[in-house]
Amino acid sequence: MYEIKEVDASGEIANIYNDLRKSLNIKVVNTIWRYLATIDGGLNWVWYSSKELYMSGKLEDIKEKIIDNIEFPELPLIPDNVLSSIGISEKDKLEIIKIIKKYNIGNAKNMIGLSCFLKTYDKNIFLKPNVIIGNKSSINSLSDRSEITNKNTWQLINSLSEMFVNTNHYIPFPPGLYIELARWPNFLSLVWSMLSGLKRNSPLPKYTAILNQRAEKIIQPLLDDMIIKSIPKNKNDVTVPIHNLVTVVMPKMIMVGNMLFNSLSNRK
Repeated sequence: MYEIKEVDASGEIANIYNDLRKSLNIKVVNTIWRYLATIDGGLNWVWYSSKELYMSGKLEDIKEKIIDNIEFPELPLIPDNVLSSIGISEKDKLEIIKIIKKYNIGNAKNMIGLSCFLKTYDKNIFLKPNVIIGNKSSINSLSDRSEITNKNTWQLINSLSEMFVNTNHYIPFPPGLYIELARWPNFLSLVWSMLSGLKRNSPLPKYTAILNQRAEKIIQPLLDDMIIKSIPKNKNDVTVPIHNLVTVVMPKMIMVGNMLFNSLSNRK
């Protein structure tokens, strides 16, 4: 199990989910928080240590600070007639753009918010190497598919995850963006085709390093808003996946999300 779904949450976890929705003004609790809920004490430790920063309003415009003046690799523009040919209507396109925009903002905020958590907990955390972590259970299993019941769609999500984002198994769950876009399997197939062409040139490590360097500068004035609560004994079960998320997974998803947004919005 890589997450505790909102419908399955009870007790303290349900209370924190409610607090997250209210505090962050969100309708759905992010995959990251749902994953932390599977780790004993993890959700409690991270959220209550980070809540003051998230509530401060200082993360609201953080996305532009992260990507400002960075020219990400370009994906081909996706004409409306191409989308129409795979069953994507204008309404679908607008909904897809809305989802991508939401995740671009969310990934940026969480990358900085969780980086602040790590830096306050351990000032040398970013000097440490990433660690391969084993899945709590295979993300291919039927029990972990959430509302996705089509085996081919789930395999496509895994393929997209492994292509750039989770190549070295740094996290035991697929990015939430791909999960939501699974409502349009044909669009996910198109994304896979575009990204697989980009992969041959392997430009992402360069931009991942740039985003990591920028994030370390951005978090410095925000650390005073972080209050680390009592540290649990299983702290490594929490800090290792978060470290991998903010240094590898989130930077890559910020790139993927912005490339897709520009491709759909016809922005160059």
